[in-house]
Amino acid sequence: MLATRKWWDESRERFDLLTSEVVRSECSRGDPQAAAERLKIFNDLVLVPIPSQVEALADLLVARHALPSKARIDAFHVAIAAANSIEYC
Repeated sequence: MLATRKWWDESRERFDLLTSEVVRSECSRGDPQAAAERLKIFNDLVLVPIPSQVEALADLLVARHALPSKARIDAFHVAIAAANSIEYC
């Protein structure tokens, strides 16, 4: 947790930070106070669209065993990044 906070404090300005509604939904779960703190950062992030093909691509990633079935939400993250041509450099 401390390493994550340190990264946000010291390194985030060096990157174009993107997120999706899927991540926003994940961050809103759990303890209400902690969720509110997590959601504050979304004001500074670019919200990427979730194209219609994302669910089919996520299903394909799981069906082809690129990700295990228990990682379906991770398949959505990968599919959203792929559908938006998001690269990590």
